[in-house]
Amino acid sequence: MSRRVTLATADREAFAALRFLECDPEIAGPPPEELTISIEPHRTYYRIVQNGELLREQMTTKSVLESLHAHLFILSLADHPAAPLVHAASLRRGERRVLLVGPKGGGKTTLALCLLQDGYEVEGDEHVFVTPEGLIARPRGLRVKESAAPIVPGLPKVLAAAASYQDPHGHRIYNLDPRQSGAPSWRIERGGADAVILLRPNHGGYSSFRPISSLTLVREVMAECGITRMDRGKAVSVVAKFIGTAKGYDLSLGDPAGAVACVNKALEGLF
Repeated sequence: MSRRVTLATADREAFAALRFLECDPEIAGPPPEELTISIEPHRTYYRIVQNGELLREQMTTKSVLESLHAHLFILSLADHPAAPLVHAASLRRGERRVLLVGPKGGGKTTLALCLLQDGYEVEGDEHVFVTPEGLIARPRGLRVKESAAPIVPGLPKVLAAAASYQDPHGHRIYNLDPRQSGAPSWRIERGGADAVILLRPNHGGYSSFRPISSLTLVREVMAECGITRMDRGKAVSVVAKFIGTAKGYDLSLGDPAGAVACVNKALEGLF
C-alpha cells in the first residue's frame, strides 16, 4: 500500500505476460512511493531491474511473471510486517464490511463475483491484513478460475478480455479488475468488519448459514491466518479486537443464489 509499482517493458511477449499482474485500485491514505520495475530483454534472457538495480535474471516470460508475482507479495508484506494476514475476501455494502474467510479454492472469489453483481463493492478476494489500526485488503486483481465461468452470469464474456495465466496443472486463471465485471469503482480502505462469514464448501448442494460465537469465530479465523513477525498471543489479541467483535457465521457454500441470499440475510441482521 505504501508503494505504487510500475512494471515497464518494451518487449511485446513480456508485456502480454505482465498484464496478469495488473492492479490499480484507489487506496485511501497518503500518496504512495513510486517504484519502477523494468523487464529488459538481454541476449537470450530477461533482466528484472528495480529503480536501476538488477534484481534477478530469468530465461522465459513465464519465469519473469512468477518471479515478479512473488516479489510483489513480499513488497506487500513489508508494508505490514507484524500484521496477521487472513485468507479472506473483503466486500462492502454501503457502510458495512463483510469478510469471506476460507482456504485457497474455498469459493471466495466466485462468491465475491456473485455478490458484486448483487450490488456489493469488492476490495480484494484473497488476503486481508489485520493491523492495529484496522483491516485492509491486500491490493491484487481478482484471480478467477475458468471453472467459475459457468457459475457467474456474464462472466465468460468478461474473462475473454482479461489477462490469464496457465498453472502447472493446465488450468487457466484470469486476472480481473472488479470494474471489468460491472463495479462502478474499486477502492480499498482501512476499517473494521461488521460480519465475518466462514466458508464451508458444499459444491452441488444447497447453501445455508448459522451464527457462531465470537470464540469460535476467532479460533477459526486464526486457522486461516499467517503470522510473520508477531507472536501468536499478540496475533490472537489483534484478531479478536477487529474480527471477534463482528457477527460471525458459518456458511455452507452450495448454490450461488442461495449463498448470496445467506450473506444478505446476515447483513440484514446488523441493522
